[in-house]
Amino acid sequence: MTLAELEAVSGVSGSTIAKIERGESKARITTLDKLAHALGMDVSEFVAREEVHGMLAEENNIYIRGLSAELEAMGRRVRKENDPELANAVHNMALSSARYIMREALKKDAGELSRADWHEAVDAVDRALDLAEFCQRRLRAAMQYPSKPGTASA
Repeated sequence: MTLAELEAVSGVSGSTIAKIERGESKARITTLDKLAHALGMDVSEFVAREEVHGMLAEENNIYIRGLSAELEAMGRRVRKENDPELANAVHNMALSSARYIMREALKKDAGELSRADWHEAVDAVDRALDLAEFCQRRLRAAMQYPSKPGTASA
């Protein structure tokens, strides 16, 4: 797929995609979600791919900490804004993140991870799953009580 085709299918500008590829910009969760779906993948598959993983971080622990911080920031946005598209993207990324962290932790030998690293991984998974659950509740509420056109949402 060419850059122009990916731009057309994903809705992400070609310049943004190029900056992410060159490592000049970090991809936002919503951007990763759009790119993954444009390529016919789940976000977890997309993030797990070696070339994408290399763009996001060089080491798993750094990646997990950064991912946790990004999820926390996105969780604050979801709590503040009434945007079902954002809630859906964050929900998908939170679940994918939890899967990724568990998969990476299980790949390592028991002796390779310190007790603190295991606790950090478990805490990151718990936070990701809590955020996914919150986003799911937000999405259900949005479907049950959609805002009327022309009215401001709370």
